[in-house]
Amino acid sequence: MHFSRSLSQFLGDSKKVKRLVIVLVGLLLAGQLIGQLYLAKTDSQTSDEGVHLSAGYTYLTRHDYRFNPEHPPLVKKLAALPLLFLHPKMPANQSYWKNAANFFYDSWKENRYFAQDWFYSSGNNANQLLFWGRVPITLLTLILGLAIFFFSASLWGWWGGLLSVLVYVLDPNIAAHGHLITTDIGIALGYLIATFAFWNLLKKPDWKAVGLFGLALGIASLMKFTSVILLPTFILLLIWHVYLNKLKVNQFWKLIGQIALGFLLAWLIIWAGYGFNTQKASINGDITNTVLMQNSIAVTFSPLEKSFINNSYKIISPVLYPRYYFKGLIMVLSHAEGGQTDYFLGHLSSKGWWYYFPVMFSAKTPVATLVLLIMAIWLLIKNEKTRVIASFLLISSVTYLIVAMFSKADLGIRHILPIYPLLFILIGGLVTVWPLQPWRNIIILSLIYLLISFSFAAPHFLAYFNELWGGSDHGYLITSDSSVDWGQDLFRIQNYIKTHNIKDPYIDYAWGGPNELSYYHIQYRPVSQLTPSSTGDLIIGASSIFSGDVPNLSKYKPDAFITPSVLLYHLKGKSL
Repeated sequence: MHFSRSLSQFLGDSKKVKRLVIVLVGLLLAGQLIGQLYLAKTDSQTSDEGVHLSAGYTYLTRHDYRFNPEHPPLVKKLAALPLLFLHPKMPANQSYWKNAANFFYDSWKENRYFAQDWFYSSGNNANQLLFWGRVPITLLTLILGLAIFFFSASLWGWWGGLLSVLVYVLDPNIAAHGHLITTDIGIALGYLIATFAFWNLLKKPDWKAVGLFGLALGIASLMKFTSVILLPTFILLLIWHVYLNKLKVNQFWKLIGQIALGFLLAWLIIWAGYGFNTQKASINGDITNTVLMQNSIAVTFSPLEKSFINNSYKIISPVLYPRYYFKGLIMVLSHAEGGQTDYFLGHLSSKGWWYYFPVMFSAKTPVATLVLLIMAIWLLIKNEKTRVIASFLLISSVTYLIVAMFSKADLGIRHILPIYPLLFILIGGLVTVWPLQPWRNIIILSLIYLLISFSFAAPHFLAYFNELWGGSDHGYLITSDSSVDWGQDLFRIQNYIKTHNIKDPYIDYAWGGPNELSYYHIQYRPVSQLTPSSTGDLIIGASSIFSGDVPNLSKYKPDAFITPSVLLYHLKGKSL
């Protein structure tokens, strides 16, 4: 584009500059990769990793998608690929597998118990499975960094790409999730490439753009079901494009046809991701009763509602290919609407908070990044030459945030991770004001502060909270689950017990299942044995502080922090 060319000429776009930027970007991403591999080795299994990895392994070896349908298969398959060379043993208990075959049954318990047995009771090396399952995720994080550089450089030039990558590499949220076997890094990558592919199609609607759009949308859809947020994003970008360019009616409908072809190609890619599975969606006489009875759901439908649901399902079920994609999509939408109990700012609720994600964004994004972001929005929007690009990035990121705010399942900053790459690219546009004072000094000071904040947060990135909210040690007072304590600190607990010579502590920390602590030979007493007169030491994960597992514990301050997300209490004198 003309703007990026003129900017590159202004900042310097010689071969030497390009080589320098490529070397610096390479060093940054290589350093990030090494750091992620280190965390892949030193972080213990988080809540969902065993489920995702074991499900992915069954996809590859059994070509069956009954496990964990609430997440598409692509990331799980990638994570499980190295395990094909390890040949892990499968659990002897086949009831998990058989129960999960029922199409209308939510088999999340069977999936979780299968994973726990697979890791800790089947004779496998749990650490080996976990590390090698995480390696492909670290490579996805590397690819995401390269994509950020490519898109940012295409908009702002080489120096803009470098600035975006620098902010990306020094982000604690990326560092926290960039090695975990979850779909969060995957959808961040998928949302980014699909958004840019759509924007490219709008600007240059040819067959190549249609193909790239379909490919990107298909990949994003196979990453995570929250990719459906791309639909309102596309609609808003289309409206904005039509308004800016004053499209004629025939141009508009031609563009709609090309977008439709892209969606068709995306569906073919989704089907391919499920191995072109041709199993039909099950048909039952009364779908409503079947689903409610098999999942123990207390809901009452009127005869009219039952008739509408049953008849509608009979019409659409013959075309629900791949069937587990549609099952998973419905499960995720139901979860978002139904909610899940979580702790936030002093309250427990299963209905969520509309302001959860804006607050979490302000609390878990580094202060320096917030400063750079505010500068970028203000300076780029008011500049005619950069306004269109900045608006495109803001529409794409803010749409995702707003849609996420309607979810009642508020379980962590990771659920809005896709907005971060777009915002990092927006920050890259600050190279346009680099020659001007005082902006240059503010940018330099912010980057220095960002580096310092990142260094102090290591290696406890998942529990990171910025200074505006009291820092990481206050995070457990703000929220729980995957934004603070998600099971990542078991090895650090093990080391703390050994180095401090703690004998038989009470422990409330078994994210990987009841056999996890025993597998690592940790001698402990369960919190179920606690009485008001108990003495000794209690080690508890931050997510359990306000859950009620240990009554009255929340009124006491911890005696020590093993990590920002694992607290130690000396029970003597405490009335629990």
